[in-house]
Amino acid sequence: MTFKVGVVGVRDSGAKFAEAVNERPDMNLIGVADLLKERADAVASSLSTRAFYDAKDLIDEGLDIIVVVTANAGHAPISIAAMEKGIHVVCEKPISISLQDAEDMIAAEEKYKTKSMVPFSVNFTPTFWRAREMVRDGKLGQILSMRRVRSRGYGYYSEGFRHPAIEIPEQSGQWIIHHGVHDAVYFNDILGNPLTTYTSGISTVEGKDSVEDFASIINYQDGGIAMHGDGMAALRYGHFGINGTKGCLMFDADKLLFQSNPDARPEEIACDTFPDHWLMNEKSGRYHKSLNAMCDKINNEGSFWTGIKEGYQAQRVVVAQTESLMSGQLVSVSPSII
Repeated sequence: MTFKVGVVGVRDSGAKFAEAVNERPDMNLIGVADLLKERADAVASSLSTRAFYDAKDLIDEGLDIIVVVTANAGHAPISIAAMEKGIHVVCEKPISISLQDAEDMIAAEEKYKTKSMVPFSVNFTPTFWRAREMVRDGKLGQILSMRRVRSRGYGYYSEGFRHPAIEIPEQSGQWIIHHGVHDAVYFNDILGNPLTTYTSGISTVEGKDSVEDFASIINYQDGGIAMHGDGMAALRYGHFGINGTKGCLMFDADKLLFQSNPDARPEEIACDTFPDHWLMNEKSGRYHKSLNAMCDKINNEGSFWTGIKEGYQAQRVVVAQTESLMSGQLVSVSPSII
């Protein structure tokens, strides 16, 4: 089957998604849409496809799949409009900037019987995949805590760096919602149901609610805790840690270390269990992998890969973190509707 695909929002990641669609023999790129006419025209011309300037016009082209990569505030309304036409949705993270919009997306997916994919990068990294397997196999025992510390490697606003998530918080939902959601989906996958969070942050931006660095504690129903830090510093770095009663893991995108005996050297774990077909066209990274996952879901060949429901569960965390940041108080995570 050849899927008819449209891409909405072709700045940066959206353009890469469109390129990935255009490279695939199982997909036909029907067109790209962007509010900026010049950008839509340029990407459409480079890929020999049609340009649209309103997502609704592209949705009306009889698509099988739509890829939504607009500003965060546009994710929910465009995805819902597509689902109402029976179109499967690949929606960039975060799925929305509010819990209500996320809940509306869940309702639409259930009502119109569509399928969805949210391309959280942790799902397409072999070290993260293998760490999850080790947790599931009981290698670490009871999971007590997780740690995630990283920097985006972009630069601070005061130094002239203008990341859209910082510059336009009303469209992005702020940095925690925009970027922290990557980690929240992984915390939830390992630790379960989040209960409360306390978050503090700092910013060089004046006159806007645009946190640039934050630190957070998230408490989980089964007793585990997550320590979460993220920011905009110029140096890009990051690592994850998972601590259990039988051992601990530390890993990044390239290496996974396991230690169960404090007197022994850490063991480097081979990460060769990642499904081969997710490694197609590695230069395109998560773009091809996300499309592979979407096709698997449509063909009923895979159910693990994160969709709108998992995106909603992560949204519960980052919305509560943002509320805690703004109030300076411990905040309860909104109860799940699913």
